Amino acid sequence: MSDNILINRNNIEFNQELILNVKNDFTFKKLLFMGSNVNTKFDEGWCLLFELISTKTQDKIKDIVEYGANINERDDSGRNALYWAIFYKNLSAIVLLIELGIELIVDINTKLHVMHYAVYKNNAKMIKTLLRAGLNINQLDLVRSTPLIYALLYNKTRVANYLISNGACLTHEDNLGNSVKSLVNNLNLKVNINI
Repeated sequence: MSDNILINRNNIEFNQELILNVKNDFTFKKLLFMGSNVNTKFDEGWCLLFELISTKTQDKIKDIVEYGANINERDDSGRNALYWAIFYKNLSAIVLLIELGIELIVDINTKLHVMHYAVYKNNAKMIKTLLRAGLNINQLDLVRSTPLIYALLYNKTRVANYLISNGACLTHEDNLGNSVKSLVNNLNLKVNINI
């Protein structure tokens, strides 16, 4: 792509070129150098950071942060990059975003914490990644539910068993009266505990 093509584009098109060239290292770096706005939002609040995560080109995240990318950017529905990293099962991006200090509430409207969202997505590998990154296995949400209570409520027994085997609290009761014991008994769930 020649320089004059880049220079003659309007600002929105110019900034959109970053998204269109995430897999073209030379053009991508040139666009950054030429001043593309790394925080430009497109349809429904989609931005370059989310695109890097969805295309698994997270190796460029540090580059755009150096150029001023807002690591805590949210889409029009209030979801951040960590939400999209979980959604796209991008484990490398999850670790990097946490290292960079991203907000752990992945959906601002529901106040959904990343641990609870990962449980909902039913992926023990993601939970393992989050725990290795230092997150709390017993993180409480707005109604004081733990990830284990979430796993049981949503019948995610594989994740529930993983949480149990890694020391999740078995005695906690949330504000709605849910506890591990009540959920296992009332929902007749098959998990690896003796209550």
